[in-house]
Amino acid sequence: MKLNSLQKALLITLVLLLISIPTAKILTPILAPIFLGGKSFAARSEQVQNLIRSLFTLVFALGFYLAFLLFQASKTGRQVSFKINKIIIPGLQTWLIRFQTSPLLRRAIEVFLVLLVILFLLLHIKIITFPYQLELREGNTQLTTHAFLNGINPYAIPNNPLYINIYGVLFNLVMLPFARLLGNTIQLHRLLNGFFILIQAAIIIKVMRAQKTGWLAALLAACFIWLGQLYFSTPLARPDALGGILFLLAILLPWLYQFDVKSLTVSIVLGVLSYQTKFYFFLSIAIIASYLFLFVSKKKAIIYTVAAGTLFILNIIVLYLSFDTFFVNSLYVSSGSLSMNFAKMFEQLFKFFRDYWGLHLFAFFLLNDCNFNQFKKALSNIKINLKHIDTPAISAKPNFISFCLVITLAIVVLILNNGTSQVYYYHLVTPFFIILMMSKIDKLKDYKSWLLLLAVFTLFTQSLENLKSDLAPVNLSDWEKLEDRISNSKIILNSPLDVSILLDQNKPIAMSGHTQFYFLFPSERFFLFPDPQLMLREGEKYIQNIAGRIRNKEYDFLETIENDNYEKFLIGERLNRAQPDQKFISSFYHMVEVLTIPMPHTNEVWKIGIWEPNT
Repeated sequence: MKLNSLQKALLITLVLLLISIPTAKILTPILAPIFLGGKSFAARSEQVQNLIRSLFTLVFALGFYLAFLLFQASKTGRQVSFKINKIIIPGLQTWLIRFQTSPLLRRAIEVFLVLLVILFLLLHIKIITFPYQLELREGNTQLTTHAFLNGINPYAIPNNPLYINIYGVLFNLVMLPFARLLGNTIQLHRLLNGFFILIQAAIIIKVMRAQKTGWLAALLAACFIWLGQLYFSTPLARPDALGGILFLLAILLPWLYQFDVKSLTVSIVLGVLSYQTKFYFFLSIAIIASYLFLFVSKKKAIIYTVAAGTLFILNIIVLYLSFDTFFVNSLYVSSGSLSMNFAKMFEQLFKFFRDYWGLHLFAFFLLNDCNFNQFKKALSNIKINLKHIDTPAISAKPNFISFCLVITLAIVVLILNNGTSQVYYYHLVTPFFIILMMSKIDKLKDYKSWLLLLAVFTLFTQSLENLKSDLAPVNLSDWEKLEDRISNSKIILNSPLDVSILLDQNKPIAMSGHTQFYFLFPSERFFLFPDPQLMLREGEKYIQNIAGRIRNKEYDFLETIENDNYEKFLIGERLNRAQPDQKFISSFYHMVEVLTIPMPHTNEVWKIGIWEPNT
């Protein structure tokens, strides 16, 4: 019996799946830890194991199919093509094109997307309303707001060991009127940050709609941005989302308005302000300046750079005169994330491909669809012009979003790979990657609906990985015990974990989440940094004050904390140089209990040792 093309397609698909299932069963336990950050595959729940096996089965099936095409090509002597309309078997291709315009398929995509939006919203509300800190140092942002509310300069050297903040001040300044009106709570900080996250998503929709992208693709892109901003510490009490808004607007506004004078002026102001959140958002100025110089006008680039540099220098002068330790806190301490770490680089690259696997698969076909002969010809025709100031340096003009994607990806991969895992990708790279991929999908005539379905499924798998900890039940009994202990005490030597509780109860704080970073100041004098000897003396005074209170048993209780990474006070210096902290403490205090403190969103679990005075 002779098989028609559709029957052949179904038979080949069945055979490939039958081969892929045992292959995935054997190889998944070996390969999965690479994509799980080194975690054991066997340690995952049965449901997660089955999901991972299913994904690997599909990947192996695709791999075997590509190998089958190459084998067929080698037999016939034809050159194999991986273009979508060539790689899909004709019978299946006809079926896919026929059903891609089906209202049922589009309705399924819309329903699935709405369900994901509801899930994101519910989990975001859960994060915002969680009654305690969700990350070791989250309370530090609330403490900085507390300082400004009470007229305390957190960057004055005498205040700095306790009130040190390694980020900018803009988020706290924006927070001030809300904190005065509604109270300085960690939930209010998260709520304002959540508002900024949704503004980022709205910016993406606005930009894509301005480029004539359909509503469904634009909403999908916004959901990818939202999900990325819900990862790890970004949705907590932090300046990241505000910085992301300034970063995106500083880059996208000039592009939308054809790099006119008004949009470039706004870009400069927003770019300089973005430094007041996290220093790497200032990259927006470099991106616009380089694009102007290379592809728009060298004159505009020079004026833009000089204007931005002038405003930035004025900003530096104001910060230097107002805040003694601002630059040593925010610049010197944060520079530790600029070192190259190959293990983290590959770990984060793997997650980037894992997060957007469906879009990367589509990108592969896009690249294969390119005519490289035309590309080489266009490349050979490029002329460099460094003489005429009103013209661009290079005659060719690449896609602006692609240019931004290449620059940000290079920066994150090569430089910003030693900080908080993956957040730099979500802040800097993801917006441009998502805009580019979803715009390309929306412009397709064939397979558009199927690719949108693939994007929704990719969003679903990413949400399973990024938000799984928020779906698990959590036991808060030890948090409540800690809160009760603090409420029944007058003064304690706290850990960074309960800064927010102490602020809510109006109790004195001994150390913040960033106190340990105070002692990382440079040994040599730099013109933007205060005298190291002055910082050293203030740090020693701070340490000796705490050590003296321990000797005199002034604390009702003190805390030690530990997990896989820490087993110390996180002050930054020993309480007594002659002996380890634990030994020094045990001369005056004894441990009475250990509390297990969960932080579900960031997947952190801390052990707090409670020490009471010896009798």
